[in-house]
Amino acid sequence: MRLVGEAVINKQPCYVLELAPKRKTKYLLVGRAWVLKKDCSLVRIEGKTAASVSFWTGRPFILREYENVQGFWLAKQTRATSSNWLIGRSELTIDHDDYNIVRDPTSNAMSH
Repeated sequence: MRLVGEAVINKQPCYVLELAPKRKTKYLLVGRAWVLKKDCSLVRIEGKTAASVSFWTGRPFILREYENVQGFWLAKQTRATSSNWLIGRSELTIDHDDYNIVRDPTSNAMSH
């Protein structure tokens, strides 16, 4: 990762980081990440997978946005777009919501 700039996301100042993995794997992204200046919380990440996911999807473009839910930064929405010569363009959108965070009254630990 390396710092490449600054931006404002949802009225909050962020650092923009360039993501350049040292290994080519479908689990890493070549792209950018936005983190809050005040506490380095991840608010957005986007890019293409560093390696092909499959013959059918190739290297999809992925965008994930995060939101603060009761003090935890959790995924808000994930969008993936890919295209190939055989099946054309495909898009997938996942809205993450209805989080239920339950605090254990007997300790400071969180339970799920």
